[in-house]
Amino acid sequence: MNTSKKALILDLDGTVTPHSTWVALNTAFGITPEQDETLFEQYRQGLLPYLEWTKQLVEIYRSNNSPLTKKQLIQLADDIELHKDAKDFVQAAKDKNYKVILVSGSVDVIVERIAERLNSDDWLSCSKVVFEEDVLIDLVSMGDEGPAKIKLIQEAGIELSEDTISVGDGGNEKELFEIIKGILIGNNQTLLPLAWKRVDSLTEAADLLL
Repeated sequence: MNTSKKALILDLDGTVTPHSTWVALNTAFGITPEQDETLFEQYRQGLLPYLEWTKQLVEIYRSNNSPLTKKQLIQLADDIELHKDAKDFVQAAKDKNYKVILVSGSVDVIVERIAERLNSDDWLSCSKVVFEEDVLIDLVSMGDEGPAKIKLIQEAGIELSEDTISVGDGGNEKELFEIIKGILIGNNQTLLPLAWKRVDSLTEAADLLL
């Protein structure tokens, strides 16, 4: 086990994957692109609280009466496309003695499976799926991902210090970038003024790790 004090907090959606894992999950839920976009837009505009957003996703899933099994969810996670340099980035970070933790608002089964595919040291998820006889029946979320990520990281005993780096591409890293070094993948306008460094790829990010 990696016992280094150096930690790297790695985002999932858009950072190690080119597409949202939530979209993949919602599609498996039987949620149409139109329903997905409507709910997301309501959340983005502050009209729908995060917990209510996830609650409505589950309600649509249940109304479709198309049970999703744990085996199907694992297969979905295995089929999710990763950026070509994602595995190499994780290995490069580990070679530089960072403990790599995949931290995401996506559901735990997906985060755990992708963490295994990346060979990261650990993983943390802000959302948990509930199964009954291996059939998904509910989704439990911690709420807005930014604060939830920090809570999870602290509960896991990971120090948010000068030896900890956050790597991400979206607004959900805002709270992390405000307190530790953040490497921004891309040009998110919320993160740009907070970022320690900005790069276009994980390959470039690996070169910044000491």
